Amino acid sequence: GDWSSDVCSSDLVSLLGDRSANYALTGALSADITTLDSATWVGPATGGQWFDPNNWAPTSNLSALGAVPEASNVSNVVIPANSTILFDQTAFGQVDPVNLLGFSGGSLILDQGTLTIGGSMVVDDLTLNPNGVLTVGSLSATGMLNLGADLTATNALTLNNITLTQNATLSGANINVLGTIDGAFALTLNSPGVTSINGAIGLGTALTTLTT
Repeated sequence: GDWSSDVCSSDLVSLLGDRSANYALTGALSADITTLDSATWVGPATGGQWFDPNNWAPTSNLSALGAVPEASNVSNVVIPANSTILFDQTAFGQVDPVNLLGFSGGSLILDQGTLTIGGSMVVDDLTLNPNGVLTVGSLSATGMLNLGADLTATNALTLNNITLTQNATLSGANINVLGTIDGAFALTLNSPGVTSINGAIGLGTALTTLTT
């Protein structure tokens, strides 16, 4: 059959492909596509593409490949430790933002496209490139944050080490930097709550400016 990969109700079901003439659908058939609760990364530890269907499976059935989190069809994603995923919507012709409730584990390179996480994002290393857009409910990055674009959290940002690759703004209800901040660019920390920096600033490479 053929239907939208995103969540929908009463979507039309049709037959496509080389052998579609061998079959017939009787009556007006429709189907509801509901949100998958959780998808798990089963792709390679490095170099794997987010939008490749061979790299995802339902968390409840890891042998059933094809559960690509795209648009709003998956609520949560689980990434094994020591796995790094490349998020590039242009590589697979994707245009719609990806909307999730939760993200846990592994590392992410957000190179091209838009990712919105309504709840919490817990990640090891995170790279946000200039053409990547990331909005989260809350973020905990335990490794390195390579920051090349603005990053906004509705709630708290808890970060370890930060390396700037562009001028950028971090926005959150509270911002807690546990480690160091480096990079020859300007960083703005925008928070109505508590902002704390516990490590050295510009020890490796001096920032041009730091604004809080």
